[in-house]
Amino acid sequence: MGAPSRPECLVIDRLRRLAPFARSRTWWAVVLVAALGAEALALWYQYALGEEPCVLCIELRLWVAGFVLVGAAGVLLPPRPPVAFVLHGLGLVFGLGMLSGAWETWATENRIADGSCAPFLNLPEWFAVDRWFPAVFEVRGLCGYTPDVILGLSMADLLLAGAVGALLATIAFVVALFLERSQSVPG
Repeated sequence: MGAPSRPECLVIDRLRRLAPFARSRTWWAVVLVAALGAEALALWYQYALGEEPCVLCIELRLWVAGFVLVGAAGVLLPPRPPVAFVLHGLGLVFGLGMLSGAWETWATENRIADGSCAPFLNLPEWFAVDRWFPAVFEVRGLCGYTPDVILGLSMADLLLAGAVGALLATIAFVVALFLERSQSVPG
């Protein structure tokens, strides 16, 4: 099998080579550690630095908690294509939710969107995480401000960048898995 001659073939070939990593336990460990790190950083800012979370911050914590669960499942479950498709599908859902929340947080902070928000989570009774785990998911602050984290970047800036990165990686991995699958299907 010769090397692809067209640039689009090179991209497809490189994407296809991502498939083994996309279903590996190593990838899911990276997701798990990154998500736990993000949650730990948020809690450190809350409890060590006194930066109380608003409803948007708590909603983002919930999306990141979804990545914690997906990462843990990926580490524990067998690294087979069906498992990877389901986990990456969930990753797409969590990534889109995180991107939406991060954009809203960033736009509120930068006065592009309305800065008002509810002082409570509007979740159904069967998912009352703010009552079950108030130390992590209770709304305690108002929207409109996130602290600077590093190099003049605010938490909203970093959340938006992280959400875009997570979503792009997940999309690339889903495409890689589909490309691998289409190559292995006789036809």
